Amino acid sequence: MRRTFGLLLCAVMAGVVMTACGHVIVDWADFLKLDGKNYSGDWGVAVADPAVVEKKVNEVKFELSTSRKRNNPNYKIRNGDAAFLPEGTEVFAIKGYPEGSIVAVRDATGLNGYKIYREDGTAPVALEQQDVDEIRIYSNYEQGTSPGELHKRIGGKDIPLFFKLVEHAKPGEYSIPWGEADNYLVVYVLESGLGVQRDFSGYGGSYYDQDALLPDEISRFF
Repeated sequence: MRRTFGLLLCAVMAGVVMTACGHVIVDWADFLKLDGKNYSGDWGVAVADPAVVEKKVNEVKFELSTSRKRNNPNYKIRNGDAAFLPEGTEVFAIKGYPEGSIVAVRDATGLNGYKIYREDGTAPVALEQQDVDEIRIYSNYEQGTSPGELHKRIGGKDIPLFFKLVEHAKPGEYSIPWGEADNYLVVYVLESGLGVQRDFSGYGGSYYDQDALLPDEISRFF
């Protein structure tokens, strides 16, 4: 039992800092606990089609990060606890996941107003080209603030072309002045109604998949 609890602490605590005054500051990971299951916020998955959001299955009962217990490294996570979700936040089932390995909460900064949480230890949502119905590109994207505005839709024969160009990206260290890049959110819309999302950027006529330089031909999509 002690080993299990230790692993749980590692999962929900991103770090512990001791200040010069001797105070402990706990940096909590974005966790949620429901019905004995531990969940983590999954930024890489989005609600591409709001129809996949089904009935309410639970709600948050305690927000740790705003409580007096937030810097207690020995705090034991309980059902209904969340690191950064306010008390009363509703939790919804997702179509196709009856076992509850993926759930959603309302989030104004997320695509279509939702954020996904995935049960710890379960497989992430896979991105397979044959499962992609459409690719959507959002401009003026700011992570944690706004998904941006829909800039372009990619479908049909352009989907495999986009995949091919991304596969030929060249990783490296590229100098982009802070705050001068155009930020894009690229969402691969799956048949399930969920989306796998990645952040891209553009600067000086070139485009990047995180730290990888994309082929010049991809500019037609931006």
